[in-house]
Amino acid sequence: MKTLLAINSPLIKKIATFSFLIVCLASVLSWGLIKDAYEHYSQAQNNIEQFSDFYRVLDVSNKLAEERGYANQLIFATVGSMAHAKAAFIKSQMETDEALTKVPQDILSSALLQNTLSHLIRGREEVDIYAAGPRTDPHEARKAVDMMMESTEYFHNVLFVKTESFIKMEPTAFSAILQGQALGELRNSTGKLGSYFLYYLNTGTPLSESQLEKISRAWQQIETQWWLLGIPTSYSSDTDSFRTLMLKTRHDFQNKGAALIRHLQTQSENREFYSVSVSEFTVRYQDSLNTFNDMLQMYLFNVHQYYE
Repeated sequence: MKTLLAINSPLIKKIATFSFLIVCLASVLSWGLIKDAYEHYSQAQNNIEQFSDFYRVLDVSNKLAEERGYANQLIFATVGSMAHAKAAFIKSQMETDEALTKVPQDILSSALLQNTLSHLIRGREEVDIYAAGPRTDPHEARKAVDMMMESTEYFHNVLFVKTESFIKMEPTAFSAILQGQALGELRNSTGKLGSYFLYYLNTGTPLSESQLEKISRAWQQIETQWWLLGIPTSYSSDTDSFRTLMLKTRHDFQNKGAALIRHLQTQSENREFYSVSVSEFTVRYQDSLNTFNDMLQMYLFNVHQYYE
């Protein structure tokens, strides 16, 4: 009887009620923590997926810029280097086509994919036709260069520049998106800069005033893109490995590609003979851009590391 009275006493009931409330409160708090952790994990996974989609778009943009470079090498190849240039151009086409198939349909619809390929096919055919012919008309060479430029710019203009329309993330990811855009824009801009010299090297004529204006604008864009790429973020550019690779890439471009461009521009302004043939230029200039793709790979790797 004493034990029953003890169990049913008001004090015991108060203690039991208080204990129950503590358990309930702890459960609510635990569920809140679990819910927050799950939402954070889901958001991180969503961001990884969107950055992966963004990377695939950037990868296509880079592949198109590379293919344009190999097309230029084929157009202006010497007899001795023609077979090698042709093989490199074909390999580059295959890499571009494979990268295009990896872009999700909600970003690159079937219609847009077909339009991109149609432009590419026309550009590629123009290059092949010129490469198979006598290759004596500099205006036809220029036409082939321009057609390839137009075909690769189609994808860049209609999709890559409008990345904000399909990259929907939390505001804190803005700097990482901006950095990724700068990566793609930089590779595209540096490639176009080299193309501006091809006709004039091929004909041995000074750069026109309109072409000098294009080159000046290209330099400004490139400097802006380097600056954007260097903006610190918590995703990639704050890592020592990325910053080291970025500095190496810029050093290679400045001391090889950019130095070659400036040298030829000075020769043009002084009405001197160009010291480099157009064939040699296409190879040397593209070699100065080799590590841009390495930066893109490291960019995505660091973003994944951040969210994991």
